[in-house]
Amino acid sequence: MINFPGDPEERRRFFFEVLRADNERKERRRAELAEIIANAPVPDEVMAEVAWGWADLLKHHPGFAIEEKVRALSAMVNVFNETHTDLVAQLDRFHDFCSSTHFGSKTGREELLAIETAVDKELMAFSMAAMSLVDHVRSVRAAIEVADLDLTRGSIFDHEEHSFITDLRNMISHGHFPDVSWYLQWGEKRVSDFALMSERLLQTKDVGNNARRFITRFGERVQIRAVVASYSSRVRQFYAWYLPALEANATPELMDYRRCRKICRQASSRAWHRVMVAHAIQWKVDPYVHLDKYLTPDEAEAALRLPMRSKEQVDCIIAAADEHEACDAELRGMVYKLFRVNVDGNDAHLAAPTAE
Repeated sequence: MINFPGDPEERRRFFFEVLRADNERKERRRAELAEIIANAPVPDEVMAEVAWGWADLLKHHPGFAIEEKVRALSAMVNVFNETHTDLVAQLDRFHDFCSSTHFGSKTGREELLAIETAVDKELMAFSMAAMSLVDHVRSVRAAIEVADLDLTRGSIFDHEEHSFITDLRNMISHGHFPDVSWYLQWGEKRVSDFALMSERLLQTKDVGNNARRFITRFGERVQIRAVVASYSSRVRQFYAWYLPALEANATPELMDYRRCRKICRQASSRAWHRVMVAHAIQWKVDPYVHLDKYLTPDEAEAALRLPMRSKEQVDCIIAAADEHEACDAELRGMVYKLFRVNVDGNDAHLAAPTAE
């Protein structure tokens, strides 16, 4: 039994003293847990405590930094692919514009200028994203060693082509934006493109010997569409190999971090869905009305082909919706109740519930 002071001011001081002591206790425990997490692997009993409110402590896990590097590389691959898509879209925009009545006229100057500026911008983004990938691979490589990395990279990439992309990025970044100009060729089939003039490139001191040899392959002009198509194809081929290779060679620290993260996500998802399902049961919500929020069209179609309100059907729905594998026996029972699954042979469940 706690004896509270009788004086109001003393009670107030007592309350804040208790609050201060509790906060200090929590901070001490946070520090203890952070130290345990920093010395992975993390015991299951510790994760059972961390999962309920202290998931942010996982930033102290040695696998956290590795996961961030892998995630950043994967994100950068997507960014690079998007820069290629955007650049090609502008080249196609120019191709279509050439067929319009405004091309070559005063009324089309503004649109042509907009296309030229967009191509410059996307070419800059493409070259910078390409070089950013190099930096990200270097960062990941320091954390996860993959056998045959150099051999595979050398077999996929054209060294002179890569040097050209590198030098192009350096030119753009260091104050010399190369002249990018459009051209047309008329014949049986109209050819349109943007290009870099080879003579001007070879006069630039930022272009190294490997890039110079690449430029001479093209003759008078280096066609942008051909270069970015070739290089982006090599990037896709390389990362289609490298990203799975990173997963296959994941370090013990990374694997344990992902285990811990999964436990936290499961706990959060389980708590959230218990509350949501409980409310849905209370308000007699028809869960079938909301399937499109949790299932893809194909998943919903597959589930609805099964016997209505059967365990088989609801288990199918749970399997598709439960992204974090959070559904335990208690939550599954609540979902059965929400869907009014016939688990005891009673047919009363067949009547659809109505929202109140």
